[in-house]
Amino acid sequence: MKESDKKQWNWKMILVFIVVFVVVSEILSDWEHFKEGLFSAFLK
Repeated sequence: MKESDKKQWNWKMILVFIVVFVVVSEILSDWEHFKEGLFSAFLK
């Protein structure tokens, strides 16, 4: 692999990591609301 390809690949990995981190933190912050919505949907 060329050095420039390696650098580009590292940037892609960092971007993917950041996106995954943001998505996971969003899911975790919404988890309580999600559970409440799920329970109320099942209990109806």
